[in-house]
Amino acid sequence: MRILGIDSATNSASVALIDDETVIDEQRWDKRQLPNDAGRHSLGNCAEIVVPLINSLLEEKQLTPADLSAIAVSIGPGSFTGLRVGLATAKGIAYSGGLPLIGISTLLAIAATVKKFQGIVCALLDARKNDVYIGLFRRDGEVLSRLTDDTLVSIDAAIELVRYHRGFTGEASSVAITGDAVELHKQKLRRVFQEKLMLSSADAYASVAAEVALLARERLLSESPDDLGSLVPIYLRRPEAEVRKLNVTH
Repeated sequence: MRILGIDSATNSASVALIDDETVIDEQRWDKRQLPNDAGRHSLGNCAEIVVPLINSLLEEKQLTPADLSAIAVSIGPGSFTGLRVGLATAKGIAYSGGLPLIGISTLLAIAATVKKFQGIVCALLDARKNDVYIGLFRRDGEVLSRLTDDTLVSIDAAIELVRYHRGFTGEASSVAITGDAVELHKQKLRRVFQEKLMLSSADAYASVAAEVALLARERLLSESPDDLGSLVPIYLRRPEAEVRKLNVTH
């Protein structure tokens, strides 16, 4: 099963190609390379990055969309513009090639990058305004199970959520926290959890797109693909343009 994975919801936009359980190739582009942090939340030229990454990856492997079994894409939470562009690109490829489309939680894919660890894994993305997108999972061997829904909370509430689940599950040892919010809140996280903490950015692991593709393969083995027309991004927060429009109309 040859699956193309796409992620443009995180700071490191990436695409990856898997064949069954093997990552054949992956390519990334770090949005933080843009001047003035322009790509952190609203990357206007995201399509000019994601599409060339896909074309380059397929050309290097001498493949076309007709050689693929399915398309997988991260559907959020994350960068609003990145989510829209990533999903639109994935839908375009899937529609034109008659391919199955699978949407994967961005936080689940980020958590899945943490392999050599047993216990609670916390995926943490910066949502600005001192808020974070958080998803809690537990890794037991090769199995990654979900502890919470993806949610938007303050960083302080996120820390309390982690502390609660560590106590509830009886896993009071270390916790792995990964994602682009790690660097931003590193000092507070270290102060709360002290030595019982493994911090890392997702950049230290395989690309998010690779995990999106691998998770999609697992889904396809037991479930139907997503509906091409009804699959939408998971924002968890209204885009600022919508908020401004609501404020104006009210």
